[in-house]
Amino acid sequence: MRESIEVEESKSRNLIKDRELKVPENLNDDDTFLISKQCTLQHAMSDEQLKGFAEAYSDAKSIAGDSNRLSNLTIEEVIECIEDWGIKIERDKNKYGYRTGPASFRNLSTAAPHQEIPARLNEFAYYFVTKGETPIELYSRFEKIHPFKDGNGRVGDLLWKLAVTRETGKWPEALPPDVFGAHK
Repeated sequence: MRESIEVEESKSRNLIKDRELKVPENLNDDDTFLISKQCTLQHAMSDEQLKGFAEAYSDAKSIAGDSNRLSNLTIEEVIECIEDWGIKIERDKNKYGYRTGPASFRNLSTAAPHQEIPARLNEFAYYFVTKGETPIELYSRFEKIHPFKDGNGRVGDLLWKLAVTRETGKWPEALPPDVFGAHK
């Protein structure tokens, strides 16, 4: 009960500013607020989790700021970003790579079998680089793969932001849509 109260109270606060955490210089107050909000929704509110997501967020924002680079990402580069961000976001849980067991969601559906993660990520990256799906479709596809033990929602957030930026030319000052109804 106490944890849910803390989560509700934290949804409207900037935990990074409140705790005076040092984050990359290219992040502004709106960014740190969104980082705090996403971490709160994912129940990932430790200083280490906030700073790890801020570092990955900074990387994604740097890619988004270079329209030539963003438009010309390769399949290999997309997968490299995913793997790098997964480790930055949840270092201890993801340092050995992808999950090695099943994963299920609150709605009782299941993620891709762990044996299929590399092939599914390759397929995801193909759709990402060929612009074969909308940002929401890409986000949903990634979330269903759920490649890591933890941090998938935060990695998905960054991938969605890159896809939106590529489509609109503007970094979204929002969280991705709640495609699974997990945050009601």
